Amino acid sequence: MTAKFCVFETITNQIIDQLDKNIVPWNKPWSSGHPVNAWSGKEYRGINTILLGLASYSSRGWLTRKQIVNLGGRIKKGERGHLVYWCETKLVPKKNNDENQNGESDTDGKFVKVFHNKYYKVWNLEQVEIDRTKLKKFNNLLQTENFRVISSSEIAEDLISQWADKPKILSREQRAFYNPSFDFINMPNKNSFNSTASYYSTLFHELAHSTGHSTRLSREGITDFTKFGDHKYSKEELVAEITSCFLMDACNLLSVNEFNQSVSYINSWRKALSNDKYLIVSAASMAQKAFDLITNNEIYTNKEDCKTKKVA
Repeated sequence: MTAKFCVFETITNQIIDQLDKNIVPWNKPWSSGHPVNAWSGKEYRGINTILLGLASYSSRGWLTRKQIVNLGGRIKKGERGHLVYWCETKLVPKKNNDENQNGESDTDGKFVKVFHNKYYKVWNLEQVEIDRTKLKKFNNLLQTENFRVISSSEIAEDLISQWADKPKILSREQRAFYNPSFDFINMPNKNSFNSTASYYSTLFHELAHSTGHSTRLSREGITDFTKFGDHKYSKEELVAEITSCFLMDACNLLSVNEFNQSVSYINSWRKALSNDKYLIVSAASMAQKAFDLITNNEIYTNKEDCKTKKVA
């Protein structure tokens, strides 16, 4: 009897496999650039950024099987697709006689929101034979990025300064932390960091925590914090780390941190992920929302990650 496929378990096993190799998969693995769909030109988001970033290809472009066929291309012999996860939300009529029906009610209370987790596979451009001149949006994206000459530090400072709702950033003591009670971040003096990348990686980590404030995204790891080391704390730390990684990538900064490669660090995440197969997908989704909030990404900030359909 074939075991039932579980997308969350498969994704988690992929992440744990990387940790077993002493690779921290959310620590910017996509050296070729942020993965994007080569037909639409849209960047992959959340957990898919991490999953596709782990593949060792020089191209950041990906296509579905249908897109490859429609473009007159073909998948090279022996090449295997890579998993991409997404969820779809359907609004199903609420049953009046079923008070325990799972889901969230919509504003008028007549429908219940039900989540459907889905997945499909994509192939990197290096895995297919295709006329790349047909990928106009992808080619335009690459051309635009080739003209970027602003320094990484300038991009980072601009990104931080344009976030109107950010907490106060102070430097009262030589340690980095976010205080949710008074909504401020404390950062050590910039000169005390070993590198520019180390400074911004730390600052982005704390900014990520601040997005969980009750006036922002209201994450329970911040609003309902109880003690260090519990599940809520571990998840919040993972959200902050992934968010920082996304922000570092947006600023063209390396996010490699020697501490993050330590054996104890890797073992702690291996244990946490082994105990919760939903942890990495959920944390990556929250990190994407935190990234969208900080960067004022209006396309996604006020919208859910899932597509919503109303089913009569």
